[in-house]
Amino acid sequence: MNKLKSALLAGSCLLLTANAAFAMDIKGKVIDAETGATLSGAAVDLKDSSGNVLQEVTADSAGRFLFQNVNAGSYSVEVKEQGYVGVDKSVTISTKNKNVTIKAVSASGTVEVTGKVMDASGNGIGGVKVQLMKQDPRFGNSNLAKYVIDQATTAQDGTYTLKAIKPSDSSTYTYFVRALGHGILNTKATGEFQVSNATTSISNENITVDVLPTTTATITGQVLDFAGNPIANAKVTAPIRETGYPETVTNANGEFSLQVPANGTLQVPIRVTKSGYKPIREVIIPNANTTLALQTITLQAK
Repeated sequence: MNKLKSALLAGSCLLLTANAAFAMDIKGKVIDAETGATLSGAAVDLKDSSGNVLQEVTADSAGRFLFQNVNAGSYSVEVKEQGYVGVDKSVTISTKNKNVTIKAVSASGTVEVTGKVMDASGNGIGGVKVQLMKQDPRFGNSNLAKYVIDQATTAQDGTYTLKAIKPSDSSTYTYFVRALGHGILNTKATGEFQVSNATTSISNENITVDVLPTTTATITGQVLDFAGNPIANAKVTAPIRETGYPETVTNANGEFSLQVPANGTLQVPIRVTKSGYKPIREVIIPNANTTLALQTITLQAK
């Protein structure tokens, strides 16, 4: 009987340990979306997918909060602070702790911003991320994420809706809208507008972006070393961020074939790498619906 009790106790301990291993933390910081200042003493709730409050904490003097022993799943974090509108942020946690920053919006209000993302022909582009920013994305700091006030994804017809924060005094804020997404070549195209405390809405804030061609070309070639021997398993890529980096590897004869976007004007970089060799990069301008054979690519040993 004692052995049975010991076995059950050990099993219970193992179960508790396993459950604890899957319990994680959600931590973060609450800041003023307008000024970037931290909000100390703000009430922060963790809610499940049905809106039930699971935990409630108070942000410390640095605006930091912590929810402990959270199981994997989808939640929302709500900030409640006098002088601010309620702010909800969706959080999904799976295998590791989550760190989030919540931008609390002043009760002075927000302005609805609507517009459309289009190509040069005026066709709306759906599924594109649109960001509202207080920093011109064409210039300045490369770390632009901290300037994002709101973001959304365009509908099938390319339309979007964002929320801009009104200033609480007589000043005027300048906002920028930029579009990011798969297939968009010009990610620095922007809309620009001003918001004052008296602004009620901003409409027709349309953005025209350059898009990658839908036509393609096939690039072929052979990779050799300086002795003229074929190099197998060399990686060949077309490092165009907007296409997801098409890539392939050379066969036993050092040969490769790679499909890339092409329209006769787009510059397509071709990069070849192999462990033990110096990488090489070439730029080509292939025509649409053609096969272009590159001259032999020779890699130099390191």
